[in-house]
Amino acid sequence: CCPNSPGISVGGDAALLTEHRLALQNLNSGQAYYYAVESNGLAENSNGEFYSFTTLAADTTAPEIQVTFPTRLAGSQLAINGSTEALAAVSLFVNETLAAFISADVEGNFLFSSVVLREEALNSLRLEAKDAAGNTATVAGQVYADTRRPTLELQAIPELIEDRSFTLRGTI
Repeated sequence: CCPNSPGISVGGDAALLTEHRLALQNLNSGQAYYYAVESNGLAENSNGEFYSFTTLAADTTAPEIQVTFPTRLAGSQLAINGSTEALAAVSLFVNETLAAFISADVEGNFLFSSVVLREEALNSLRLEAKDAAGNTATVAGQVYADTRRPTLELQAIPELIEDRSFTLRGTI
């Protein structure tokens, strides 16, 4: 229709071809576009109706993040796996510091295999997923990293017990 329109380029090849490709740029999302085809002086416009296509609407939906954080951890290293939108960028923050950054795979799965936490402390964890359209989702949790072994303190045991039973008392 309009060879001088912005974003439309017209070019040719002297060789006879039966297949052509034209890259269109700067299209608006959710908009219908109409076109006709002309080759070697023959025009085809679908009987005056013109051919058409509609671009997809803009992605405004934030990716969902599926993950579970334990409340307590024996030790100070944790593996975090979960899922989100395919190929989304996933950032892990530990105590408000960026600890790692990965991309979810084509099925949306991700794994942070060796997350180091502060020992004997309640650690804040936050995951942020950002999809290709720039939509962002966040999920947060807290994990206590318990690295101390329990100690057992027993009350004094008498050297001689006269009864047939005895109550042993202690604290952990």
